[in-house]
Amino acid sequence: MSVFYRQATEQYRCRQINAISRVLALAAICLFQISCTQLGPDFKKIEIQEVEHWIGDNPAISRDAVELSDWWTVFNDPVLNELVAEAFEQNQSLQITGLRIFEARARLGIAVGNQYPQVQELNGFVSTDGLSENSPNFNQSLDDSFSSYQLGFDAIWEIDFWGRFSRGVEAADASLNATFADFDDALVSLAAEVARVYVTVRTLETQLNLAQANIALQQESLRIAQIRYDNGATTELDVQQAISNLSSTQARVPALRRSLSQAMNSLSILLGKPPGKLNLKSGAASTIPMAPASIAAGIPADLLRRRPDIRRAELQAASQSALIGVAEA
Repeated sequence: MSVFYRQATEQYRCRQINAISRVLALAAICLFQISCTQLGPDFKKIEIQEVEHWIGDNPAISRDAVELSDWWTVFNDPVLNELVAEAFEQNQSLQITGLRIFEARARLGIAVGNQYPQVQELNGFVSTDGLSENSPNFNQSLDDSFSSYQLGFDAIWEIDFWGRFSRGVEAADASLNATFADFDDALVSLAAEVARVYVTVRTLETQLNLAQANIALQQESLRIAQIRYDNGATTELDVQQAISNLSSTQARVPALRRSLSQAMNSLSILLGKPPGKLNLKSGAASTIPMAPASIAAGIPADLLRRRPDIRRAELQAASQSALIGVAEA
């Protein structure tokens, strides 16, 4: 009777263990599926109809692909190249945009770290106790001191149910890439503004040189008209006309100099320098940069893909889409 009872008890225990094992396995599968589930929408790029050809046939524009990261070098102006390089190093607005990259990278590191144990603690304890020789019942044959050691490690890990942490990584990664695009956008804008102001400076310098050359010619014309009038060869109208032309040209010089000074100050600000500290006379002649007769710009679709502001907007939309999943989780 006792043997039969023991066998029945063992079978009952085995059935209990199998049932518990099946429940634990089912729970583990459910937890695994839940942990692999991400709430929120998956970002999808917007499909747009791209124009693959230029409207019209312009022989000056080539459809060949070309690297345009250093587009200002096509002007073959060493001074312009130096100014753009200096602006990239000294412009404070660009430096602020660059620091935002480090901030976004740190946020991505925090988001990735949330997928691992959020709290990790390591502790240890060492103590040594001894008995005083003056204590009652002290026995020298016994060990009068003893030590105890303790070492522990604690970790708290929140499982990524519903994909809250993984969505956070997606949002932080898209934000980081958007910051890179923002930095590229600042580079493009800064280089374009430096080139524009530099061309304005060279144009004003050329206009000022031409005005001064015209003044010299008109002064000579006035002298000749005065001589002819004194000798009775012409009327006083020619003299007055020469005086009017000379005065009109001379009146343009102060305005050109003022515009040139303003353009130089603008260029100094772009380079992060105080006004009046910029000297463009060294390096090349004071000529207006000329673009080549033909340029390779690719096709309109490529131009759209190269625009950093469009890439930034797309990445910001992807980041916000991932944050929807974080909020739902």
